[in-house]
Amino acid sequence: MDSLNRQGALNSVDITIFGSHRDSLKECVVSDGVITSDSDFVRTNFRWTSNGQETVNVTDFDEIYVVAGQSFFFVAPFLTRSHLPPLSDTIIEDIMTHRLDGWDMHLARAIAEASPQTQVTHLGEPFFSDEHPRSLNFLREHRRKGGQMPARLDKVQAQLDSKAQDIETENFRIAKPPEQVLEPNRVFTRHELCKDSIGLNEDRDIPHRSDDYFHMNVKYGEMVIRTLVL
Repeated sequence: MDSLNRQGALNSVDITIFGSHRDSLKECVVSDGVITSDSDFVRTNFRWTSNGQETVNVTDFDEIYVVAGQSFFFVAPFLTRSHLPPLSDTIIEDIMTHRLDGWDMHLARAIAEASPQTQVTHLGEPFFSDEHPRSLNFLREHRRKGGQMPARLDKVQAQLDSKAQDIETENFRIAKPPEQVLEPNRVFTRHELCKDSIGLNEDRDIPHRSDDYFHMNVKYGEMVIRTLVL
């Protein structure tokens, strides 16, 4: 946000972030058009990340992005330790149904139902790095098996795209990360976008470990906001 502000990229929009750590957003509920939580931890995080607000009045916003829970488009639930096995349509459908029943999806849909005038997008967390050991194993197998693995991956990704379109409503949608943040197979995030990421801390910037594979840096955030929001 600070970087985009310095570039003048946010002159035409007003963005408010309500942030908390990992799955703590499970504690949020939507009641009478307001996103709130009984958790002191969540309300405290909301207050300092939003510059003073402990709750979210949904109708105050034209758009709301839910960056929580696993991305619907992340294919990790379909993978074994090192490869993508052949999957029937029924198994793929069952996995997708399970994902759509996650707490994060329920939260996003409840927000959308609270205000038909507000566009709600579930984005989910970033795909993890293409240098994670599991990613490296998969990509190695992907290359080794030639056309077999890409065909399986194409099938899963196509069904994910179709399902996301099927459940889209006038004010609710599921978005995938911009292609430019992903490696060529669109399965993992390019590792360069993990480097120098900063933790969510109120008082000071604390970088994540150098071998972190799950948190993303300023450049990643800029790409996502420029592609999906601006």
